[in-house]
Amino acid sequence: MPTTAFSRHSSRLRQNWNILAESGVWLAALIGGFVTPPPEQLAGVSDSQLVSLSGFVNAVVVGLFIVLIATRRPAQGARFWARMAGAALGVAVVLFFVYREREDAWTCLYDSHRIVIGSTFTIAGARHAELDCKELLEDADGRADFVWTDASIRRNKLLLTSCYVALMPLFAVSILCTIEAGFRLSKSRPKNTAIKATATADRKAPTRKR
Repeated sequence: MPTTAFSRHSSRLRQNWNILAESGVWLAALIGGFVTPPPEQLAGVSDSQLVSLSGFVNAVVVGLFIVLIATRRPAQGARFWARMAGAALGVAVVLFFVYREREDAWTCLYDSHRIVIGSTFTIAGARHAELDCKELLEDADGRADFVWTDASIRRNKLLLTSCYVALMPLFAVSILCTIEAGFRLSKSRPKNTAIKATATADRKAPTRKR
């Protein structure tokens, strides 16, 4: 009996997770159309791994969002969700431009590939600090750690990865909140119209004299 209950619970859990995973992948594909992934060697993971991680994060966000909707009071209508969408979108847009600005500052094109560079020169790199990053990498045969310190390269990799991964759920939340706001608005309109129509009819109805 316990085994049957466990199997039933596991099957329901797998079904729910499949729905969440598909939603997460859809959101990751939608957002990935304008948020370019960072260089392949970023944080030691490939583009596909980062996209998979973003899909997983988005799936969890969708699940948490469903829980949030279920626990919110019905009184919180379209205005509440519209504000949530605006706040999430505002933070996401700011973080997006920060990410792009840091990507331009902390990566450099070498041999048709973008390489993450550091912010602090090594002793050897400081001797040629007047050169641009592309010339420095060419002189070092593409070895960024010869020009910049390992610590600064690792820090830049971590910050760029964190920005990219954080962008996905923020944009996902703004999309989900917008959808929920539209749903709440469409749900409340017929009721309000009916109430107004009834009130208008009551006002226009002739009063009987006693």
